[in-house]
Amino acid sequence: NEIGAKTFIIEDGDLYIDGNIHYTGTCLKTQLCTVRDIASLAFIVLNGNIYVDKDVTEMSGVFFVQEGTTDGTGRIFSNDGTSTDESASYEKLTVYGSIYGDIDPLFNKRFFAGDPANEDGGIVIRFDERVILNTPPALRDVLNLSQTQVAR
Repeated sequence: NEIGAKTFIIEDGDLYIDGNIHYTGTCLKTQLCTVRDIASLAFIVLNGNIYVDKDVTEMSGVFFVQEGTTDGTGRIFSNDGTSTDESASYEKLTVYGSIYGDIDPLFNKRFFAGDPANEDGGIVIRFDERVILNTPPALRDVLNLSQTQVAR
């Protein structure tokens, strides 16, 4: 039950997500809590890619992958969890937060089909305002986050 903001920075390497990521930390009613206690998570990948296992169904946090110049980095892929080979997935993926980077390869391999009116798309991204309430460390350095810009 972790509370507070955390940032993971991967430089000159790749991030492999092989399991669901969700917030479990909460501030109990018996505690005096501030906005700094809100659980908030960021993953920043510089000069690399993000690989999401085909069986992952939930990711919470901000996922930022910096676009490379000519080396093919800065992309988010669906894979089998054991290599960088792309894999098809028929699972629905829900992201509670934000994604920054080239997500097209992930969209191209997620084939879950459902009723869009019931938020049953292959990938559903639900913006989570905790990134504004308790911004993870170093995230402001890679993103220009301000309440007025996000609201627009």
